[in-house]
Amino acid sequence: MIRLLVRLALVVCGLSLVLLIAIRVIEFPQGDAARGEVLYFGASSPYLPCFQCHELPSVAPGMGGLSERVLQERLSLPQNAGQTVEEYLAESVIDPQRYIVPPYNDLMPAFWSSNFSGFHRITLVDLQDIVAYMMTL
Repeated sequence: MIRLLVRLALVVCGLSLVLLIAIRVIEFPQGDAARGEVLYFGASSPYLPCFQCHELPSVAPGMGGLSERVLQERLSLPQNAGQTVEEYLAESVIDPQRYIVPPYNDLMPAFWSSNFSGFHRITLVDLQDIVAYMMTL
């Protein structure tokens, strides 16, 4: 049983890694910013309560001027060389623990994970739409 769980975990990690690599290799398709806004505010199904934390400065980073901050602060670093703002934002949703903005804690749910049991496991279309909305902030 433990071997099966370990194998399953390795498969999930492998699939996540493939997706992260694909995001860096292929151009990230444009999403629907209006639908992304609905998802961000949890206004309909699927329910993603992004705003509940990102509107509280003591809990999570604010979203105002997000794309400009990412461009100036994160994409100027060598480990993010060649990455677009869209790719960085998508990666932040897919793998929120990769970079935690100081002084915040690791609280963001892994909405992409197949073993996520919270609000809603997002799809690629959801991800595209959320990133499109974040680009408007």
